[in-house]
Amino acid sequence: MGTFLGYVEPTRPLIDWQLLQDLRWKRAREMMDKEGIDAVLTNVVDNVSYLTGWPRFRTSVYPGSYGTLFLREQKDPVIFCSEGDAGGVLKDRFYPDIRVMPPTQTLWPEPLGKALADYGLLKQKVGLDNRMQASLYNAVVKALPGVNFVNVTPLLNKIRAVKNAEEIKAYEHTVSLVESGINASIKAAAESWSRRPRGGARSDRRPGGIQWIPLGICPHGLDRRHTDAGTKAHLSYGVRVAGGGQGHYEAWDQDV
Repeated sequence: MGTFLGYVEPTRPLIDWQLLQDLRWKRAREMMDKEGIDAVLTNVVDNVSYLTGWPRFRTSVYPGSYGTLFLREQKDPVIFCSEGDAGGVLKDRFYPDIRVMPPTQTLWPEPLGKALADYGLLKQKVGLDNRMQASLYNAVVKALPGVNFVNVTPLLNKIRAVKNAEEIKAYEHTVSLVESGINASIKAAAESWSRRPRGGARSDRRPGGIQWIPLGICPHGLDRRHTDAGTKAHLSYGVRVAGGGQGHYEAWDQDV
């Protein structure tokens, strides 16, 4: 990785993720207290991630499969996960109350109602995220008439609008990483391309007798290629080539 790392600028310090989450919870609970909201129920993935720190990686193809019941009390949030995610989530046990949901949301009102009952919320004021699927939203309201449901989406937007210090550091850190990758890609691509003849498209005979023709250049990414000598890392800096009947990105033998 020497060549690649030589192009990378220093990144920012690591973020205290636990402090970041604690500050989010503090702000959310303070604003819920002002509105008299006892809990928030949502399966909108970005709000779930904000309130719980989960999922960090969206493994489900259906974003509505992630859910949480976030409590105004100083308790850990309840996690609602899909059957597909259940194995890893239950193994990690990052929160004590993790509930596996049925595969179809038409069956969700019952387990959601049980969760509200378990936490004494069947007669309380519960914020329901109206960005969730309309059919689920309406089914939950209909199945639990004793709960004082209110639209919590405007409040969630207000909570998330102000970033704490750790969140700002996280944004800066992420931008720094992206910028480093782009700078490395552009520099590697420019240096490699400058070693090739100018004045028109150049064809090159690649292994296997396939003719490759450069079509354009743009930063792409870092991948791994298998060779006779073993697995090497290549900087795929986006020289787009045509060959073998299709276009793709080629690293032009740039080992990193």
